[in-house]
Amino acid sequence: MLYLLSTLLWADECTIDDFESNDTVGNATELSDETYENLWLCPSDDTVDYYQITLPANTLLSIDATFSHVEGDIDLFLYDPTGTTDIYSSVSIDDNESIPNYLIPRPADCNSSLADSECDPQTYYIKVELFEDTGDIGNSYSLSINTTLAQECADDGYEDNDSWLQAFELENNQSIDLTICPNDEDWFSFELDRFEQITASVSFIHDAGDIDITLLDVNNNELAISETLSDSEVVQYIPETAGTYKLEVRLYQEIDAQLGNDYTLETVTEHVNPCGNDLSDPNESQAEAASIEEGNYELLACDNDWFALVVSEDQTIDLKLLFSHAQGDLDLILYDPDGNFLSTANSSSDNEELSYPATDSGTYYAEVVLISNIDEALEYELQYSLSSTTAEPSDDPTDEPASEPTSEPTSEPTSEPSSTSKGGCQSISIGEITLWTSLAPLLLIGWRRRFL
Repeated sequence: MLYLLSTLLWADECTIDDFESNDTVGNATELSDETYENLWLCPSDDTVDYYQITLPANTLLSIDATFSHVEGDIDLFLYDPTGTTDIYSSVSIDDNESIPNYLIPRPADCNSSLADSECDPQTYYIKVELFEDTGDIGNSYSLSINTTLAQECADDGYEDNDSWLQAFELENNQSIDLTICPNDEDWFSFELDRFEQITASVSFIHDAGDIDITLLDVNNNELAISETLSDSEVVQYIPETAGTYKLEVRLYQEIDAQLGNDYTLETVTEHVNPCGNDLSDPNESQAEAASIEEGNYELLACDNDWFALVVSEDQTIDLKLLFSHAQGDLDLILYDPDGNFLSTANSSSDNEELSYPATDSGTYYAEVVLISNIDEALEYELQYSLSSTTAEPSDDPTDEPASEPTSEPTSEPTSEPSSTSKGGCQSISIGEITLWTSLAPLLLIGWRRRFL
């Protein structure tokens, strides 16, 4: 019984394969384009196997490690010619690991006048690691190496736009067909207003090569990234500052023997209000001013709002903003039909109000300027009315009243008029009495001298 148990335990021990010892980069086993069976990773001092393969530039390298995961988890890694930098890895928790179609690049020190085939071949390193030993006896695996000389990639008509500084300037809202080549990113730039949302998407066939995209600002800060494994990548962003923005398109992985991949780039922009829309949005610029008629409007501000007012030359424009200054500050500006400044209301209290008599007929513009706000959106009411600048004159100033009184007075006066006499005698005014009083002494003196 003890002998049988010992035999069974010996049968389950980890096997040392023919490539040992290859557990360091310095002892890596040289491989070629074929499949290698009955390789082992053991749990004691043989948890890693290293291999090396030497290949010319423009070669597609595919590596497959086949095993049963229930016997132990194995991971697969590819290292650069230094043997220290991991450039690709496959670390799933399923049976088998794979590195498909990794493109061997042109050596950096190869003279630009030489063809890829004339550059010296480079040695890359493969690491196979026993990440977890389920049964404490290691695990066996097979390793398949496949190499293919890649077909050339043809550049599109937007080259050279392969760096951040050489970005091709795009117009917003357009769709173009392009080609991305290995180690040759495509860069594009576009201008955006504040709160002008950009949606950039690339569509392609993933089985012909995996493409990723990144959106950056003018200082090369990453704003949005799309790195899926589908047939499209999409990024969306709402800038808080107007300026230049850039999009990087890169070929993350070759999948077939044709170098590069074709793709369609589409950009769509629209002005949005990130703090919530009111009935007038989008109206963040004079060109997008919302046309309004006389009335009261309940609105939200988290940016500047523009309104278009159709006015005749004989009308006065009356505008009021009603809001709580404790929640934020709004100013009001009026422009003429040519966009020239006319008037402003910019106090530091609740509400703003202005009136302006129009000198010409046309479309005037009112801008509600958000100076500050406490919450994301500042609520306000816009009151707009028009009034006549001058009163309408009468057609004939000499016209009599439109109608005669309809009845006689209902009662007699309660007292006699002060300016009429009674009984045929005319009353004398105060002025006349004063005059006679002054002349009487003179007349008397003259009469006495005459008769003495």
